Amino acid sequence: MKRLYELTKKEINEWREERQRVGNEKYGREHLRKYNLVDVMEELLDAINILNLFHERMEKQNINYPVPDKNWLQKDIQSLIEYIQRLDKMIPDKVCTDNTYRIWWGGEDEQNT
Repeated sequence: MKRLYELTKKEINEWREERQRVGNEKYGREHLRKYNLVDVMEELLDAINILNLFHERMEKQNINYPVPDKNWLQKDIQSLIEYIQRLDKMIPDKVCTDNTYRIWWGGEDEQNT
């Protein structure tokens, strides 16, 4: 397996482009019916959860790595979350529609139309 630190910016961008190509094939124009900022927020929240799982795995396997603050990346993600909230505040309600099953705060699911 190729390690992430070995990837060039060009390879990372090609990876992103390939993920977009596959997503476009799979989902087509569905993004035009979704509130995309919710997708971004879900991905950011997932990133925090996955980082927590990563730290837990390292701890349980007794792997030490020299990171002065294990929450530094989560703090950056929190800044991105705040940016998405500011962006959300600027756009009209008419584009905040979504026909997708979502897991919302409080553990309740909701379908927004």
